[in-house]
Amino acid sequence: KPLIAVKEEPEFDPIPKEKSSISYGLGVAPGFGSARQNGESISGNTLAMGVMVNLDLPGKLTLGSGLGLNLLNQQSDVSNRPMVGFNMSIAPVTETIIVRQTQVEIPIYLKYPITRSNSLSVQAGFSNFYAFNQQAELETSFTRQVTVADASAANSFRTLNEDVVQTRTLESVDSRFYPLATMNFGLNIRLLQAEKSSYVLMPFYNYPLRQFTGFGDNPGFFGASFKVNFGGGKE
Repeated sequence: KPLIAVKEEPEFDPIPKEKSSISYGLGVAPGFGSARQNGESISGNTLAMGVMVNLDLPGKLTLGSGLGLNLLNQQSDVSNRPMVGFNMSIAPVTETIIVRQTQVEIPIYLKYPITRSNSLSVQAGFSNFYAFNQQAELETSFTRQVTVADASAANSFRTLNEDVVQTRTLESVDSRFYPLATMNFGLNIRLLQAEKSSYVLMPFYNYPLRQFTGFGDNPGFFGASFKVNFGGGKE
């Protein structure tokens, strides 16, 4: 009799290969913030680039950390009317403090999934800053009146308004470490899932807990980071 090949089915499902509980990622995060209080207007922008490491904890939580490089630009504007004799000057004087700072960021955060597929997750934590290479300058701008001779008529003078801008460099703080400098909140939105990687967009808000420039208050920053994750058991 002819032999017929028969495919034998396994009695049990094969055990899947164990996945790593650690994932790695790269990201870039631009942000912008502004605030106004006590007549002072503060605005700033930041660009962050870095790497991160996520560790899946028992349950649904994920513990993460990493290392980032932030480039901060901040500007503070204050307008006032100085005293001239016993009267206030009519022309206001605007003082602008411009600060540029480089930061090494070490975040610590927790992630919790909202959906079963982990396509949405919330993230919260703190960031520690090591600030260095800070530069600060003060710009004072005002309008003054000057009297000049009128070329159209002899022995005649006229008054002109002249804009004046004075700039001087301010003494900045040296390199310094700021623990728990900001509190961070984010919403991870997975855009694409590949075989060994995932692409995530995270809108975020950073709330300052400490003043790390030394010139005025630091505003909170809104922004969005784009991250690429590699490996791991959840993503």
